[in-house]
Amino acid sequence: MKYEKELVIDPAFWGRGEGPSSRLLRGDGQMCCLGFACIQEGFAAEQILNKRLPSNLSSGGRLLLHTFLQSLRENEEVIAEINDDALIPSTPEGDMYRIARLQPYFDKLGIKLVLRGT
Repeated sequence: MKYEKELVIDPAFWGRGEGPSSRLLRGDGQMCCLGFACIQEGFAAEQILNKRLPSNLSSGGRLLLHTFLQSLRENEEVIAEINDDALIPSTPEGDMYRIARLQPYFDKLGIKLVLRGT
């Protein structure tokens, strides 16, 4: 598949595998995969802090951002469930498995998920 862009997820700041308590961005700097997407698409940290899903965001961003978030809306709950699945370990192998489970939902948007540390 040809991808239009990459979504870089830094494992050091990836809040995953902790059950349904994750947020786009937590106070400790941890983000779910959707939080990384929001930041990469132009939302400020203050706009996504302590929000559960992109559909919980009410303002800000460019038109592209709103289009992007609307395209995610149909699958955001499933994406959040996979991100938060406590049965998948937060190890390099577990992270690759989690990415493989998430990728089909981002394929629809032409986005390749990439794990890369800062």
